[in-house]
Formats: sequence, C-alpha cells, structure tokens
Amino acid sequence: MLGKAKDLFAQNLILCVPEVVALILTFIIVFIAALMMIPALMHVGSPEEALVSGATLGIFLVIILVPVAVFVEAWLTASSLEVLQTGKAKLTGRPTELVGERAGQLIVAAILSVLIAAPAAAWLLSWISTTPADVVLEMAGYYQSLTQLIGTLIQPFLLFFIVLIVAANKSAIKSLVTSVVTMARLLRDDLSFFLCILGYP
Repeated sequence: MLGKAKDLFAQNLILCVPEVVALILTFIIVFIAALMMIPALMHVGSPEEALVSGATLGIFLVIILVPVAVFVEAWLTASSLEVLQTGKAKLTGRPTELVGERAGQLIVAAILSVLIAAPAAAWLLSWISTTPADVVLEMAGYYQSLTQLIGTLIQPFLLFFIVLIVAANKSAIKSLVTSVVTMARLLRDDLSFFLCILGYP
C-alpha cells in the first residue's frame, strides 16, 4: 500500500503546489507583520507591552492563516480523490470545483478551528498581560510544550473534519461532530491506532 501511494505521489508532484503556495503566503504575511511590529515596538513603554503586542499580532496572524490551511487541506483531499479515481491530479478541474462548491462549509470549518483554539489564546493574552516580562520569557518554553501537548491530543479528533466536508459533502458542524465521534470510537476500539496517529499534527 505504501509503495503504491509513493508511486502515485511521484507521478503527481503537482500536489505539492498548494503547500508551496501556502508557505510562500505565510512567509509574506509574517514578513509584513514583522514590519508592522517595528513602529509598534518603538512606542511601547515596557517589555510587558511589547509581549502583549507581539502575542496579539501572532493571534491575528493565526486567524488569517487558518482559512488558508483549511482550503489547502480541502484541495489536497479533493485532489487525492481525483488521483485514486483517475491516477492523475490537476490544479484545476474537479478538485477545484469541489472546493468551490464546499467553500461555505470550509469557511465555517475555519471559524470553528479558530474557536477551538480561542480559549488557549485568551488565556495566553491574559497570562502575558498580567505577568512580568522576565517570567513570561522564562516560562515561554514550558507554555509552548504545554500547548503542543494539548494540540497533539486535540488534533487527531479533527482528523476526518475537512475530509468529511469535501468527500462526504456534510455540513461543517456535522463533519466536526462525526470526526470527533469517529475518533472516540477508534480510541475505544483500537487504542494502538490512536497512539499511532498522535504524531499526525
């Protein structure tokens, strides 16, 4: 199976294009954000204000980039279906049409993805705004490890989220619920599978 997947991918390297475009777009957005931070940092009165400004900008960047990631994942799902059915992927054609048809559901999916991360983001801003800068910097590595652990535990439950929207044409809410329920059942029935995909994020 892995050998067949490798051969299919080798014949369809065009599947890399959306990921490359998303990376370039991410770089451009982050570069512009960094330029925007320069005048902001020049007018801050304390390290705490600088940290709050940086964290706030970072959260806004995530809000901008999440929809990009969702649409790229949707396109890759649609293209993967095309490859399995025809053996050849295209940038345009049925995959693009599918993503266009599901655009509304995908926008809702992006909003839900942001909302899922919102509690952690709100806690982060509150923590930074009420904690001395040296403590924040000292605890940054610990916080990063904590959020990565939480993300690693949550992300598998969203494994089928976008796939269900694109392939099964379900609403974003139904896709989210089905994805969580499906993974919960897999966790109940086959813990080894769940442990294997914990590295997926």
